[in-house]
Amino acid sequence: IIVAFSQGHAALVEVTVKAAPRGDTLGIRRGAEYHFRYSLSTGPADKTVRMGMSNDVALVGDWDGDGKDTLMLRRGNVNYVYNDLDGKTLARSFQYGAAGDVVLVGDWDGDGKDTLAIRRGNAFHIRNSLTTGPADRVVNYGLATDQILVGDWDGDGKDTLMVRRGNENHVRNSLTTGKADRIFNYGLASDRILVGDWDADGKDTLMVRRGNENHVRNSLTTGKADRIFNYGLATDTVLVGNWTGK
Repeated sequence: IIVAFSQGHAALVEVTVKAAPRGDTLGIRRGAEYHFRYSLSTGPADKTVRMGMSNDVALVGDWDGDGKDTLMLRRGNVNYVYNDLDGKTLARSFQYGAAGDVVLVGDWDGDGKDTLAIRRGNAFHIRNSLTTGPADRVVNYGLATDQILVGDWDGDGKDTLMVRRGNENHVRNSLTTGKADRIFNYGLASDRILVGDWDADGKDTLMVRRGNENHVRNSLTTGKADRIFNYGLATDTVLVGNWTGK
């Protein structure tokens, strides 16, 4: 509530102040148990659920475009989609790719919904719907031995690819074959790398994880971490998402 003054008179004016957006945070997977935390800080999980089986591949995305990230569990080449974090109601299931494929998640066409891409060597087979069928486009980028990261690097609403070689990151802002639009170094070659929009500015950047210590940087540039915090155990599988949609 704000007090406003006009010609010597005071009036109470009610103003709604929106909370600052939180951006992406972390989730910890231990077998079939998932521990979600809603802030980039040390502390206990805000939500813990059990889903699927311990040998499922867990993928994170906003499958229905509601602004909240949830899980997809992949068994072989069958994908089980859940639109809430409780995992009580299966939204849909579909097949894509082969059982041994490397699977990437992104909003490739900028429609606000995440879908899958299959990586085979340096070829990426992108599908823009959560349905069975052939790729909508195939793009080559980098080398078959490169580590590949996915994010919206320039804030245009579309996810593209980043190649990481050692600690050198090669950013490309379109889903096309060609040279990197930007190259920068961050972390060590041995670091685990996570991608997220940590400060809710609409652009994804990197987090280095060493043991259970997380080094967050909010720009695609060489430099020190903007924030460091601990979460989970060094042996945990770590997931990234906006679990609350805020």
